[in-house]
Amino acid sequence: MRPIVVACLLLLTSACATQRGALPSFEARAPLSYRMQPGIVYTPDGWPQRLRGDLYRPDGDALRPAVVLLHGGAWFRGGRGEMIHIAQALAEHGYIAFSIDYRRAPDYHYPAPVDDLRAALRWLDAHADELGVDRRRVALWGYSSGAQIAGVVATDEPARQVPPIAAAVLGAMPADLVRLARAGIVERYIGAPLDEARDAYVNASPLSRISAHSAPMLLYHGTWDWLIGADNSRRMYGGLRALGVPCALYLQHGTGHFTTFLYDRGPLRAGLAFLDQRLAVPGEAPPAATR
Repeated sequence: MRPIVVACLLLLTSACATQRGALPSFEARAPLSYRMQPGIVYTPDGWPQRLRGDLYRPDGDALRPAVVLLHGGAWFRGGRGEMIHIAQALAEHGYIAFSIDYRRAPDYHYPAPVDDLRAALRWLDAHADELGVDRRRVALWGYSSGAQIAGVVATDEPARQVPPIAAAVLGAMPADLVRLARAGIVERYIGAPLDEARDAYVNASPLSRISAHSAPMLLYHGTWDWLIGADNSRRMYGGLRALGVPCALYLQHGTGHFTTFLYDRGPLRAGLAFLDQRLAVPGEAPPAATR
């Protein structure tokens, strides 16, 4: 009986969430068929490590928005396959999803995985015409350490973004690495302790990089996340809102760092609704061209 009780509690907590900021209701629609192309090498020749991604592409010839996915794993473990449930949901909803691997600590340090994400975006931009990607509607979705990597790029100056980042969905993001510096995993990622590399800790913290030009963001977090406290997302949301950046905060009550990712029906729907709002749902007229 105990497993049944635990399952019931998870179902109950998954329905309990707090939302801040303008976020439309999730629009359910018939799932689209799609094809998955595994193991695409996205890094150019001469890159320090040969990296791959899995591409999930809805059937048909329509020009579609695209989302690049970044897995968690404390910057030293995990892989692109961990994001399969999000990638599948995006593809069925009408998005091209590209779930990528990136270089990991301790063999590589910041900003190596951020540079990998930028390389993946350049690959997507270079192949946009053949893949049917609308360059004006490219977004990021990351969880945990993957959210930190995505958050750095989402707060880049627009001139550095190729293609421009139209939105980002960031789950359980370690937004302030200075505050988290005592955790050994952060030092392993940066490659040095805080007192020797403070500038790197600050530069790697999405919270410190916010500007009025940051991409619109949905932040989601479990309120029982003792690994990366929900205050990271609350403070990020407050900073974005203060500068007038379109943003929303979705707090999942009663779930921790791992359960928010595993039992994510609410955050997943919130993320899809946010992307639909910011990128325009497939089939509708896209935003005016900016390129």
